[in-house]
Amino acid sequence: MHHFGYKQKLSLYKKILHSLGVMGTYIEANYVVDTTIEEMGLSKKYESLRSEHDAPDGFYHFDLPLSIDNQQAVLEEAVFSTVRYHARYENSSIFVSRKPTSKWR
Repeated sequence: MHHFGYKQKLSLYKKILHSLGVMGTYIEANYVVDTTIEEMGLSKKYESLRSEHDAPDGFYHFDLPLSIDNQQAVLEEAVFSTVRYHARYENSSIFVSRKPTSKWR
């Protein structure tokens, strides 16, 4: 998932949410960065490469991790009812998100 930007992730998460069952849970362990400054730096580098080579979006294998805060925000914007930042292991974090009708056990 860290190869997709915010808007692409939002679209994918909405589809994932829709595909989950009644008590659905989505767990994602993925590469994230600590700050939005790091996130913006990588995004600018990606856009520069695209522009330089006149390449369509998605042409490059390029890491576009979101910051921890923006990763949580995109999951919440996709309308998961509860999004929990579970843990961080080096440069990867785990998020646990529930479908609105589900309950935490």
